[in-house]
Amino acid sequence: MAAETSLEKGLAILEAMNHQGPMRLRDIHARTGYSKPTIVRILQVLESRGYVTRLERNAGYCLSSRVLALSDGYNTVSRLVEAAAPPLDAFTERALWPAAMAVLDYDHMVVRYSTISRSPLSHKHSTMSRRLSMLHRAHGRAYLAFCPEEERERLFARLDKAGRDFVEPYIELYRRQGWAERDPATEPQTNSIAVPVLCRTGRVAATVGITFFRSALGEDAKARMAEDLKVTAQDMLERLRAMPPAASSSERSEREGREELPGPQDIA
Repeated sequence: MAAETSLEKGLAILEAMNHQGPMRLRDIHARTGYSKPTIVRILQVLESRGYVTRLERNAGYCLSSRVLALSDGYNTVSRLVEAAAPPLDAFTERALWPAAMAVLDYDHMVVRYSTISRSPLSHKHSTMSRRLSMLHRAHGRAYLAFCPEEERERLFARLDKAGRDFVEPYIELYRRQGWAERDPATEPQTNSIAVPVLCRTGRVAATVGITFFRSALGEDAKARMAEDLKVTAQDMLERLRAMPPAASSSERSEREGREELPGPQDIA
């Protein structure tokens, strides 16, 4: 059997990134089995041609919007990461605290981008791909509070009744103030707040949030951070609107049994 060509290896790396989203060098190595020098060489070519974006501070690589010229493999999560990275990076440059963007995956929120590597105040090494509770975490609560009522009912149906009874009383508060907060009993030394990235149609494309030491921010400072997060979410939304149209994710979502992520028709 003939050895794989550089083109075949490049396509395999693109396929791996299309399947998983943003990846670090070690993740690509684990998935493809290629040597790290080979991966670096191929990524450099893809980056120079505009098909891959290198995320700052060793956060990895993600597909760029140019892959739309090749196929529909540039999926919704990749679009969200590309739109989220610059405003979240800028937020952490200003505020120093680590920020993250999360998207819905059935009955959890999943972190798809994080600025932990850029923050001098991070208390964790990484949260990439971490699954977050809809009931106890700020990202999940923000999604529940701001998604359309019909979708909220579907999500509550996936959770037990005790969970619904636990979080439902907070929904109106979060909607009124424009942001959600983590359950104080969850990792009590730190706290998180999150805001929605709201589409034109009222759907939630993603949530963006920050984590900080609970003793570091009083109520007024926390509210100011939330207002800054709202501006960051709007910046992300404007970047999404400026991107070229992408194929709908509905067929893939139906096949995987997941809630369809908002598409360009929701955002435009």
